[in-house]
Amino acid sequence: MGFDLYAISPRSEEEKSRYFRNNIWWWRPLWSYCREIGLITDSEFNRGSFNDGYKIQTRKARRIGEMLLDLVDSGKVQEYATAYQKTLDNLPLKPCDTCDETGKMKDGTECNTCHGTLKQKHHATWYPFSVENVKEFAEFCINSGGFEIC
Repeated sequence: MGFDLYAISPRSEEEKSRYFRNNIWWWRPLWSYCREIGLITDSEFNRGSFNDGYKIQTRKARRIGEMLLDLVDSGKVQEYATAYQKTLDNLPLKPCDTCDETGKMKDGTECNTCHGTLKQKHHATWYPFSVENVKEFAEFCINSGGFEIC
């Protein structure tokens, strides 16, 4: 599943002004960050967590983009990304739910998740966050003329 963002009134014909995409793993941390730093409301967060056509209007999109770029330039996004990754790295391993802690798949082969260790990384580690993704999203927001989340 992915989140496709389509510009409502793009400032140019360039692809980066017309379209932005994140799969669910990248979108959730990015959109959560926007809420966490106060760029979007809880209601906007909830509506933008589904790909059902929710729209962010021109002024709001531009403000989101400008604020995010300011945070990128100030190093705050990098600080957040570093802390976010540290949190993920420190999550404890959990029992493997692919093989039910047997180390084997149903066909008898070694489990492709835990590789026989009976433990796996926490599911939260599937959700990455990066400065580059924030910057691409910010630039899209500024140039989109508003956007629709599909």
